[in-house]
Amino acid sequence: MIESLVEREDRREAILAGLRDSDLPLVFYGAGASAEALFNMLSAAGVAEKVLGVFASDPYCTPGLRFHGMEVVPRSALADMPFAKEKFDVLAAFYIDPHWKGLMSSLYDLPFVNRVLTLDFSGPSIDYAYVLEHREAFDETYSLLDDQRSRDTLVAWLNMKITHDSSCLWDYVTDDQYFPRDVPLGIGSDEVLADCGAYSGETAIRFAELTGGRYRRIYCVEPSVQNAVMLRERLRGLKDVTIVPKAAWDREETLHFLEDDNCAHVGEREREREREREISVQADSLEHILGDDADSPIITMDIEGSELRALRGAERIISRGRARLAVCVYHKLDDMITIPQYIKSVMPSARLYFRTHTCSFYEQVLYAVPAQ
Repeated sequence: MIESLVEREDRREAILAGLRDSDLPLVFYGAGASAEALFNMLSAAGVAEKVLGVFASDPYCTPGLRFHGMEVVPRSALADMPFAKEKFDVLAAFYIDPHWKGLMSSLYDLPFVNRVLTLDFSGPSIDYAYVLEHREAFDETYSLLDDQRSRDTLVAWLNMKITHDSSCLWDYVTDDQYFPRDVPLGIGSDEVLADCGAYSGETAIRFAELTGGRYRRIYCVEPSVQNAVMLRERLRGLKDVTIVPKAAWDREETLHFLEDDNCAHVGEREREREREREISVQADSLEHILGDDADSPIITMDIEGSELRALRGAERIISRGRARLAVCVYHKLDDMITIPQYIKSVMPSARLYFRTHTCSFYEQVLYAVPAQ
């Protein structure tokens, strides 16, 4: 696999230096949390003062929205802005949208856009040296993947992780996270869904749509109190839903979590400055949570780096060879080594697929389905 990698260097410094030395002004695409991180990088590199304006996709551009003192204009109104009279470069923060390539490419249709650059500063890097150091492990993962799209996506994803340039993934983004049409999940009636890290219930809602409401039960495993409140509100219209206010883990245990605005993750108690955000939550294994519904569930996981521990808590379920798994593999550097290899060790007949659902550091999912 290593021979397929075409990238060796992190592009961030080179792109920032090129922007700093360019005679053209800069227009910023994005106004969310990731855009904030990227703008801070621009400031540190002495580039932020070249930014003439900011725009965002229309659905996210609310009236009165401002970013670093600048009005955020909708993409549809970009041509009407005063700065759209001369050529400029566009720098885009990453965007969680499967149609990102089309959004970016369409900017070149505008006569005043010189070039479009995309950078993702939001996730952990994997440099080329790390890939070389773990060459045999990545080669093994590559060989375990069932189809060429999975293998090509793995290479493209590593290229993106090395460069921080999200354009590496433009051609590989797949729709319908957790239920992509090109992965043979075999969803039927009387299904059980175990949604670990259920957050706002989007996965449960989509599952109910795909089954036409003909499912046995949905388990929403969610340790965050505020997310559990949101789940109860959003899923009131669905039948046979069990909200489990616990963390998916490998055994019953009390865990100490750091709760952020949108998620919770296992905390490090020695980090004194973060103790005020630390909460205690109950954790349990999926074997125990699902009980009589543990025969052949669909299991989805986005649990902030605890995926491997939770899979171990479902080992007997997985080893039966009938479960379908959709597991996020972007939280830890070695997720795409440890998780596929663990699943194959427990369920040797499993067919593994790797898909990215954004062109960012987020939402890469490993799918495991029974052999047909």
